Amino acid sequence: MSREFARVLGDGRLTNYRAAIYICPERTRTVIKVITLVNLTEQQITLNLNLNTSGTPRRILSKDLWFKPHHLIETDVEYSLEPGDLIEGEAATGDAVEYTISGIEHR
Repeated sequence: MSREFARVLGDGRLTNYRAAIYICPERTRTVIKVITLVNLTEQQITLNLNLNTSGTPRRILSKDLWFKPHHLIETDVEYSLEPGDLIEGEAATGDAVEYTISGIEHR
């Protein structure tokens, strides 16, 4: 029996408008294990993170979550995605929040 290990599926910085930060590829099922967010600034900012399935965004974090300077947030829930499902994110200040998405893609 082979074991599957999570790998980095996406990383970058959030923009100041809602944008896809991960899209589940065609003919693939994905399990998102953890999403890590880091505030790179000296200021408290707001951010939003959504799971969008079938064109309907659902919040992963509280709306306009206040994010303290230099803090880290990690999700503690696994998310199963079907082809075309996506994770969207935005921060009040573009390039202020770094993200890493880890999970397993089943092809």
